[in-house]
Amino acid sequence: MPNETIVQVEDAIIAQLDQSPIGPVGAGGYARIVDSYQGELEDEDLQKVLKLFPAVLIVYDTSQYTKLAKGVFDERMRFRVLVASRNLRGEKAQRRGDVAMVGTYQMLRDVRGLLANKIVTPNVGPAEPVAERFVVNTREASIYEAVYEISLDFEQT
Repeated sequence: MPNETIVQVEDAIIAQLDQSPIGPVGAGGYARIVDSYQGELEDEDLQKVLKLFPAVLIVYDTSQYTKLAKGVFDERMRFRVLVASRNLRGEKAQRRGDVAMVGTYQMLRDVRGLLANKIVTPNVGPAEPVAERFVVNTREASIYEAVYEISLDFEQT
């Protein structure tokens, strides 16, 4: 199999989510942003960050390698998909959503439906769900992450 780069796989995940009911808002989706994570959640200006929500942000985390044969390896690339929501009705509504706004639980479910066991780009294995976990829930926002692994074999020459 040809080597797929981290960027190619990350871009494929973004495209898979962006061309769905998740996003973008202007195309009938609910997310204001579906993109590669660029430190948006670390911004000191909370009001600026909250304007991005609901958001789906993707970031490469790590790779693990298993030797299959001499010079042949299986690479398991791990990606994190952050889902973030804001709802003025409170913390519960941020997670569960309401008639006006999607919550992080539904966002996790939507991401799972679009990625779990799906091939996001040729030459790689399906996106295998690893975990979904709480990141933060405050009066201002709810953030969860879904972790997926994508496997590909490559030959080291």
